[in-house]
Amino acid sequence: MNLVFILASDNNFFNYGMRLISDINKTFRCIDFTEIDDIVRADFDTNEIYLICDIKNYYAYSLLLSGKSIKCIETNNIRIHHNSIYIHKKKASVSEAINSLNNIEIEILYLFYFHGKSVREISKMTNLSKEKIYYRVSRIKVKLGMKTTRKLPALLRIFF
Repeated sequence: MNLVFILASDNNFFNYGMRLISDINKTFRCIDFTEIDDIVRADFDTNEIYLICDIKNYYAYSLLLSGKSIKCIETNNIRIHHNSIYIHKKKASVSEAINSLNNIEIEILYLFYFHGKSVREISKMTNLSKEKIYYRVSRIKVKLGMKTTRKLPALLRIFF
């Protein structure tokens, strides 16, 4: 078998469709997601393993699986057409997104999200205007692909 898909989506219709196609098309198989520990410890006989999840869980799973051979994909990036599956690998992983931040953005990220500093305090510390801090915070959110405010630290504890 070439591919293994681990189904971690909450969308039962998507999971059912993937299982149906895997029964017809024997080039890949689908496994239901149980626990993250079981997946990390499992030994699959293939080099292409994908965990398919919803967008709300994508960053949490991709952080947990960073450094592993399992790639995390959103359900939006899978296309099912004529009993074949197409994977759209456009989105960068969270670790790649964090590595793309420059030093000032990392400092702002750390002060704003982890220390809970206000924009005014950060502007005094970094000698940047408040408008530039607001702009940098919005750019950080765009680069990380998140629309959260203070929930970000829980996902990024690995990096800081």
